This record gives sequence, structure tokens and C-alpha cells, in this order.
Amino acid sequence: MERAGVPKALWDHTIIYVVELNNRLVHPTPRLKNRTPWEYIFGSTPDLSAFTIFAFYDRVWYISKNSNMPEDRGRIGRWLGPSKSLTPDLVYKVLTIDCLVIHTSLVQPIILEEEDTDGVKLLIKEYDISVHKKMPFIKIDIE
Repeated sequence: MERAGVPKALWDHTIIYVVELNNRLVHPTPRLKNRTPWEYIFGSTPDLSAFTIFAFYDRVWYISKNSNMPEDRGRIGRWLGPSKSLTPDLVYKVLTIDCLVIHTSLVQPIILEEEDTDGVKLLIKEYDISVHKKMPFIKIDIE
């Protein structure tokens, strides 16, 4: 978690993510009989779709409720895992520039070509500096 730059204040989200993912993976435990812990408890195959698009703490675009669509393509955030939502949609937890954890389904990956542009580099730097001021455990280059 430290290598990934995850602030200690967010390690609880990391632990929840790891436990939820681990419960959906097969383990070589005789009692589980080649089933996941999820299957053993609930009797159904777990849905892994919420875990396949992003890795924990990936940079993402998210759409805010206050966005002016279609002009505003989104804001930069950090993906903190699937949300425990009561809807069938894929809802994710995202860390905003203000260090708030929001729950939204409007999340997209930042592709490498975008990440290399000056505008996106500037947004990433602004995000990292803002989060670093509120959670100073993040290793960032602020020059």
C-alpha cells in the first residue's frame, strides 16, 4: 500500500477491497471444495465485474453531480473499490480532490494517451497536491 502511495487514512478501504475480492476467488481449502468463500456461504457464483476494470487506487475520471455535461468530461479521482450499493448497477467508491469518498457509477479509466497530455498532467498534479495537503502520507513530486 505504501508503494502504491495509498495514504494510511485510506488503508481501511484497501482492506475492505482485498477481503471482498478474496471472498470471490477460489482457494485450495478442502472445506471449500474448489469453491469461493462467496459460493460456500451464498450458494451462487460471485460477480467479479466490479473488480475487473480498475485496480485499487487507480486514477479515474468521474462525473460529478455538479458537472456541466457534455462540456465537462469529468474530474480526476482515485478508485477505492466497488460500493456496497443496493442497486444492480456498478457503483464505485472514488476519492475526490477534496478527500471525500463518493459513490458513483459514472467512472471511466484514464487512458495512457490522455495521461501523457499536458492538460491531464496538470490536473493530476493539482489533484495529488490537494490530497497530499489533506493526507500527507502520499509520496508525490510537487516541483
